[in-house]
Amino acid sequence: MAVHVGRTRRCSVAGLADAVDAFCEKIAFTPEETRRVFAAARARGLPVKLHADQLSDLSGAALAAEFGALSADHLEYTGEDGVRAMAAAGTVAVLLPAAFYTLRETRLPPIELLRTHGVPIALASDLNPGTSPVLSLRHAMNMACTLFRLTPEAKYLGPVRVVDTQPDAAVCRPVNRLSGPANVLVMPAFHSASISTKMLQELGGATVIGPLLVGLDRPVQIVQLGAKDNQLVNMAALAAFNISG
Repeated sequence: MAVHVGRTRRCSVAGLADAVDAFCEKIAFTPEETRRVFAAARARGLPVKLHADQLSDLSGAALAAEFGALSADHLEYTGEDGVRAMAAAGTVAVLLPAAFYTLRETRLPPIELLRTHGVPIALASDLNPGTSPVLSLRHAMNMACTLFRLTPEAKYLGPVRVVDTQPDAAVCRPVNRLSGPANVLVMPAFHSASISTKMLQELGGATVIGPLLVGLDRPVQIVQLGAKDNQLVNMAALAAFNISG
């Protein structure tokens, strides 16, 4: 463990790390070892994250909350005490359905408990060659619906509302729940953008010309999630031009 703590010190001094992540499990760090690593991270001003309670309940979620962890991942064996602790600490629960699938797990994360206690839920792919060889976040989102019985709305809000668990995530990627009319709609994927276009075309009597919808009372432009900045700016400019015209 001295080597790992020493690396934490050197990475912190060199500015090479923005957080410390650990795996607390019977086959990995023990709770005592994890606590030492987290204490060293906290002493150097580094936030922590934890892969917790994936294969057994070692009170990893509560340990993560004790150190104010940004996130606790997996959580299949987390009990209600751990969920309560995460809620009090503001620790995000990151569900990893691809790892659940690859390891043929049968115990689901405590999703209802997380919801009941108001713990923020995020989804991630957990890309790694051993237990989650899944590159596609969209694939992980589909798995979350199929394996964890999340609703389609929840699977999209998971990656979108909590994009990552860096301290400045809320500043870098603010979430705006629309409360008024919008002229540019950013859809989660190409197929959903196409469905929305077709709906507006049929229900609003619009005409599709290339990427544009014309003939509506008010202009609407639709782009898919992942569109580049210039595409969003162009669509917003077209909507503004159509309004002014």
